[in-house]
Amino acid sequence: MAQGRVWTGATTNGRLDGVFTGRNLRSGEVEVEFPPNVKTYWFHHRCHRGKATEKYLLTSRTGIEFVDMQEENWIINHWIRGACLYGIMPCNGLIYAPPHPCACYPEAKQNGFSVVAPGPIIPTPDNTNRLEKGPAYRTISIAKTAVKTDHDDWPTYRGDNARTSVTSVRLPGRVLDKWTFQPPSPVLPTAPIAVGDTVFVADRNGSAVPYALFNLEPRGRLLIEPGTPVYEGMVIGEHNRGEDINVNPCKEKKLSNMRAAGKDEHVILSPVKPITLEQAISFIREDELVEITPQSVRMRKAVLSAQNRHTLRASRIKKE
Repeated sequence: MAQGRVWTGATTNGRLDGVFTGRNLRSGEVEVEFPPNVKTYWFHHRCHRGKATEKYLLTSRTGIEFVDMQEENWIINHWIRGACLYGIMPCNGLIYAPPHPCACYPEAKQNGFSVVAPGPIIPTPDNTNRLEKGPAYRTISIAKTAVKTDHDDWPTYRGDNARTSVTSVRLPGRVLDKWTFQPPSPVLPTAPIAVGDTVFVADRNGSAVPYALFNLEPRGRLLIEPGTPVYEGMVIGEHNRGEDINVNPCKEKKLSNMRAAGKDEHVILSPVKPITLEQAISFIREDELVEITPQSVRMRKAVLSAQNRHTLRASRIKKE
């Protein structure tokens, strides 16, 4: 009941139209009736009852649907959903969502206990005076730049103002090795990785596999996807126990001739949200660094070797 009416909605399964009906509390006559005004894939309602405030009906066919009874408008949140039977609790202007084992629509799902609030209203920026002119504005000719360049230099991402990574140097018909370097162990190119207050740290080089990440996910929030190249000291997730741990994200499932029931199902992982440079800078601690490339923001431990980190930590504790 909300706004002096009794509300019902066709939300039992995904094939229903989702029309909401508001009836008079005393007579039972239909006073308001309206269908959803958004297009999405509708699932069945979750295994809990819908809730209501004086402004919204809170159903759960995708995650949470905020149904504005006055405006007849749907606002959909795919990520937050409630626990079985209990559902969610709207209170104090917030939505309290307890942990849940829901396996329906797992590709859009936020784990753990969540308390969410309305997003901030971002004002439209004033673009009238965005260009700040310094004392050198229009006093330096681009053609007479003080930076001397060599056209034979090997190009980089910032090789020219257009950032093309292109060079006009001619290569000989026969290319010879000028120098080589053999790393101490196989090293693969790395990908952008985020970090939290406490983290998972990769303990070896390789590529992350779904089987290993699936077993690590209950311990916290993963920050890499399957197939991501990793290296020792690289941060791959946020631990929920309040301490950093070294893990093996490259551990493959052991193969055998026996097939156990229920053990060969498709592995489904929670989606990974990329971290921004601002978030990374505000997130790192004293023993962590941010690596920036033209296409990625990456984080790692300042000391990559797990053994060396353990030795340094032991020495600090001994001094204290």
